[in-house]
Amino acid sequence: MSLLYFSEDLKKSVDEFAESQKEKQVVTAELRQIIDNISKIGLPCYKWTSLCVLLSHCLRQSMQQLRTKLKVNSDKFEAREDDIISSLESYDAAPFTIQRLCELIVSPEVYFNYNKYINALDKMVNISSTINTLTAEQIQSINKLGRIPSTTEDNCFDFSESPSSTTPGENEESMSVDTSSSSSPSPSTNTATSSDSTRGGEEGGDVHSSDNNNGSSHNISEAEEVEDTEEIDNYYDEKATPMDI
Repeated sequence: MSLLYFSEDLKKSVDEFAESQKEKQVVTAELRQIIDNISKIGLPCYKWTSLCVLLSHCLRQSMQQLRTKLKVNSDKFEAREDDIISSLESYDAAPFTIQRLCELIVSPEVYFNYNKYINALDKMVNISSTINTLTAEQIQSINKLGRIPSTTEDNCFDFSESPSSTTPGENEESMSVDTSSSSSPSPSTNTATSSDSTRGGEEGGDVHSSDNNNGSSHNISEAEEVEDTEEIDNYYDEKATPMDI
């Protein structure tokens, strides 16, 4: 199974979705899988102008889904939701935070406080650093390698190293890419430690977390939530540096 979810047919589907009228846009299972793949890998494989339209559409759906679930008055957040979409659409390339953004799109239900969810989204679309869309050659090389390669000092992929014995899915850390010259934790492992403050204070609320050891689910305290959600989001404020791929 390929590490990156990409094909010429999928590329065509993304382009067609972006070119279609809004009222006729339908997010298929394959298009949804593209976003899910980015949430795990963190690398965009599709032209940003087309992918951005898909992300914006699905982001609106996720916000509406969570508002409905939490019975939140949409009028109170309408302006902020529009600002978040506008900020996302203002990028010329995929934002550095695209992996975390896609995580928020795919799983909005982990938030039990809508204001906290909006604050997290706001952070993801208000950074200056971007990453380039992978070329066809890079996609082919990464899928052949079976994992995300390490980067050189100038933040380019190093495909010269020998393939690791670790297989995709065996170790989640092999699916994240270092975007700075120093070693940094993967945002998906909940080990970010940055404490930079960003726009908007966040209200209290419980977040749903899964126990990786036994598969059980439980509600965690607000103190634990800071480690599981806010510090992951703050991670990008410190590590948002350009990556030349």
